[in-house]
Amino acid sequence: MLDWTAMYRAALVVILLSVSSSAAFAGGYLGLGLGTSPGISSDNDRFDSDGRSARVFGGSRFGQLSIEGDIGGFGVLQRNSPNPGLNPLGTMYQAAVLLKASLPLSDGFEVFGKAGLHHTWLSASDRDASFDADGNGFLLGAGAEYRFKPSFLGSASIFVDYQLARTGLDGDRIKDVDATYRMWTLGFAVGI
Repeated sequence: MLDWTAMYRAALVVILLSVSSSAAFAGGYLGLGLGTSPGISSDNDRFDSDGRSARVFGGSRFGQLSIEGDIGGFGVLQRNSPNPGLNPLGTMYQAAVLLKASLPLSDGFEVFGKAGLHHTWLSASDRDASFDADGNGFLLGAGAEYRFKPSFLGSASIFVDYQLARTGLDGDRIKDVDATYRMWTLGFAVGI
């Protein structure tokens, strides 16, 4: 018979040791990410993305855990049922707070997972303000990162990640729309 209490304690010890094992990577960082045109799925397939996505972020790392904040956006098109095709709608922005956990592999490579909460707002600049909408949701992501050895420039890294965000949008003309968007991002970060 398995002793679940002992297994939970052992798992907790392993997690604490892995989190505290690399204090060399502690500190703040800033970065920029450029991503693919997001795949958007929503109620009645009302939206599609237009162009690439971008985000700026900053965070603080403590061993293998980081607290990160980011803001980004991408263009949005709207499908009109009476008029076939896509029409420009505006820009979808997102501000998020995330917890990121990293697992070092070897020679500066690591993989990470992240989860957090975000606020999304749609600014319908190509139409009128009655198309504006906003909402809150959750964000999940995973990726890989390469950390350059510290040099006279300080610490730096490059990464690729996949991110999935789910939100509910509500406004004057856009009512109770559940939307999910997903994108790949390539970016870099520098220590501060």
